[in-house]
Amino acid sequence: MIRKKLRYKILIGALALVLTVSVAITTVVSVLLIRQNKAAVRHSLDKTLTVVRDTVADTQHVFSDGIRHMAEVNKLGADVKFLSDFRDGDLTMTGNSFANIARAITNQAVAEQLYRVRVYRLDGGLVCFFERGPDNTLVMGYRHKDGFHFRTFASGEAYDGIPMKTASSVPGVDIDPQWQDTVPELSLNGFATAGGQISLEAVEPVYANAYNPKTEQSEPRQFGFVVAVKQLDQAFVRQMGRIIDMDLNLFVGGAYAAGDMDRYDTVDLSGVPQSADAGWAIGTQPFFLNEISLGPDRYFQGLIPVYRAGDRIGAMLVVQSDAQLRSNTRQMVLTIGLVAIACATLVMPLAWLAAGRMVDPLTRIVEKLKDIAAGDGDLTTRLEITARDEIGQVARWFNTFIDKIHGLIKDVDVHSGQLSQSSSALAEISRTMADGAEQTYER
Repeated sequence: MIRKKLRYKILIGALALVLTVSVAITTVVSVLLIRQNKAAVRHSLDKTLTVVRDTVADTQHVFSDGIRHMAEVNKLGADVKFLSDFRDGDLTMTGNSFANIARAITNQAVAEQLYRVRVYRLDGGLVCFFERGPDNTLVMGYRHKDGFHFRTFASGEAYDGIPMKTASSVPGVDIDPQWQDTVPELSLNGFATAGGQISLEAVEPVYANAYNPKTEQSEPRQFGFVVAVKQLDQAFVRQMGRIIDMDLNLFVGGAYAAGDMDRYDTVDLSGVPQSADAGWAIGTQPFFLNEISLGPDRYFQGLIPVYRAGDRIGAMLVVQSDAQLRSNTRQMVLTIGLVAIACATLVMPLAWLAAGRMVDPLTRIVEKLKDIAAGDGDLTTRLEITARDEIGQVARWFNTFIDKIHGLIKDVDVHSGQLSQSSSALAEISRTMADGAEQTYER
């Protein structure tokens, strides 16, 4: 019974040790794995945001260069100069210039899928326009005196043969006939909101040669400017989807505008600055990384704020689910659990055998001590020493102890015999002396 109890105790202790080590390893590995995976996800977010930012910046430069090239190739400056000089002239005189400008900006807008292109005189008055309507209809035309001359057509439709309409406003399109900001003298690349979307905005001055009476020479001089807008809409999101492997969403203000996750309809921008320096450019904008919850799901998020004239107008962000991270953690925990079960399966028989090697000598010692204490007390038997380990040392010192006890008992026995003989001799002497005394008295 004692033997089994000791073996079970050793076996339970070994299993408890395996379990404790497994739990500790699982905890440490899980924490380290989560940290490592989060760092990897953040690195991936940073790389993805860099791709998005660089792509937008490149698109911005290409877009601006395209507008500048269109203005130079089509000599818009000369037509704007002519229309500025004869702004009150009859259409029979100015009609060709209006048509040239309108045709040039419309062809560019249709080819590049632009949202809006407008040409203004240097005094801010509207000259020509191209607009994309809410139902994806296209409108092009010009403003002469106090009226709009325009035609509406569908994408891919030849517009030259469509008759012009004249009205005080263009139905379905809000066109301000006067530029409301400071007249730009330099090329500008920036952002705007148009049609409920984050958009690129390019402003390009247009020049024409004019006589300078001071130098008496013909010199280039600004006579107007072109303002073009290109939406970053769902088409842009699909384009980016072929480059990056994360979901991309675009927001105007804090509201969803376009993207891969329409259920992510509101973004929290409380931790993002509301304003930026006047020289802000998206190419140098740092990123904001955090974690968000959408219902029961959690995501890692990387965000790029977008500013116009120093004011925040929206944001571009990429998100990645933490499902992969949780899956990796579960897989690691499962692997460690399986290893723990395998170790326990291997440890149980080994621990049982090891416990037997430890317990058997101990039980023999216990039985011998029990025999000495409660049995006949046979001090002539000895324990068999079968090992040189600690158990063997216990057996050896036990035998040494029994040897000493045995020797002590033998010495006591010898001295007891001698003492008995001495006692008998003394008794004999006493009797002899008593007899002698009695004889002397009788005399």
